[in-house]
Amino acid sequence: MDPLNSSLISSEAQAKLVFLDLLHVKESFLRQKAYQLWLLDGDRNSHFLHSMVKSLIAWNSIHTVKLQDGSFSSDPLTVRTHAADFFKALLNT
Repeated sequence: MDPLNSSLISSEAQAKLVFLDLLHVKESFLRQKAYQLWLLDGDRNSHFLHSMVKSLIAWNSIHTVKLQDGSFSSDPLTVRTHAADFFKALLNT
C-alpha cells in the first residue's frame, strides 16, 4: 500500500468524517438515555436522586484550604472565612 496514494487519502478522510458523525450520534444517544434515566428515577425522591445530589454537593465543595503560613485547615469556619477574604481581596484590586 502506498501511503501517498491520493485515492487512499481521500477514502480515509471520508471514512474519518463518517466515523466522527456516527460518534456524535452515539454520544447524543447516550446523553438522551442518561437524561431519560434521570427523569424516570431522579424525580421520584428516590435513592438515586439523593445519591446524585450528595455526590454533586461533595464534588462542588471546598473541604480544605492552604493558609498563608503554609498550613492546611479543614475547619468549616476557617475555610469559609479564608475563601471570603480571598475573593474580597481579588475583587477589590
